[in-house]
Amino acid sequence: GGGLDLAIVTQGGLSWMGLTAEVDAMQVHGLPSTFELEVLDLALAYNGAATNGTKLNWSGIAALAGDAFKIDGTDIAAITASTGISVTGTVFLNIDGFVIARATFDLAQQSNVTLNDTKGISIPLVQNQPGANVLVLRLSDVFLFVGVDGAIDTSGTVTTQSFVDGLTASNAVGFYVSGASLDLAIVGEQAGRKWIGVAAHVSAMGVIGLPDGFTLKVKDLDFVYNLAATDGKRMDWKSLATNGADGFNLNLGALANLDNAVELRVAGTLMISIADFVYVSGSIAVQRKDLFVKTVGSSASTQMYVRSLGASNVCAFAGIGADSNGDGELDD
Repeated sequence: GGGLDLAIVTQGGLSWMGLTAEVDAMQVHGLPSTFELEVLDLALAYNGAATNGTKLNWSGIAALAGDAFKIDGTDIAAITASTGISVTGTVFLNIDGFVIARATFDLAQQSNVTLNDTKGISIPLVQNQPGANVLVLRLSDVFLFVGVDGAIDTSGTVTTQSFVDGLTASNAVGFYVSGASLDLAIVGEQAGRKWIGVAAHVSAMGVIGLPDGFTLKVKDLDFVYNLAATDGKRMDWKSLATNGADGFNLNLGALANLDNAVELRVAGTLMISIADFVYVSGSIAVQRKDLFVKTVGSSASTQMYVRSLGASNVCAFAGIGADSNGDGELDD
């Protein structure tokens, strides 16, 4: 099942195109039975520019009195002049039970965008300066397995518990990630500067099918990375997401919590059990960020790079019965 909306406007030798499409399910056929690839609920929107680089605001055209182009009420009416391409859907991959992946994805690209993070990075849209190019990729409900005899039920909603139960039922052996998400944003300008922000979250990860004497679990793992441009400036993604005065309107997800002071941060909770006798658990965080401080005898602020390591609720135990409720943490 699927649908397609297409509109083409021509004038004075120039041509513009608006395209939207929906596909309920898409599969690859003719490949070995050990390889499965399926895309569900695929939605595509595309704004094709003319040869002079201009793009139409199909949303504005749809709102014109009389709806001369007959696009009001179609998906094309949601396409604006800044839209490049937008693709959303759910993908499922199975390579002989060795690699299994399932994720919902949202990819959006925009061009000629006015952008201002209010912290020193401003890209206007003026003559001879075409604005910013933006790419945002968001993955959610990510489930991944690498090992042997992996399996996943794609017929309904997948949860961390159902995913692990399915792996256990198939006697899988390997490494798994469940309930994960990824937000990636790339902003570039014609002058060559580029900023990259990454935010990832993993609800649970660990190993499965190994001897009962060894357990490794990681919960609530968070990773953020803010890559600066060549001039050393980092984007303040938090301010960018909340600035309603510029032309940037894409959803940044977890990146919307990242300011320009933080370069790298990793945090999570770890549980290790060896031979059901030695147990170690706790929460750990590592961060690198910038600080501007005044040193003794100086009236000017100096930029300093700070690396910090922290841990909390760290427990170690040698004996038996340390995790009787199986929650991945040592019992009180």
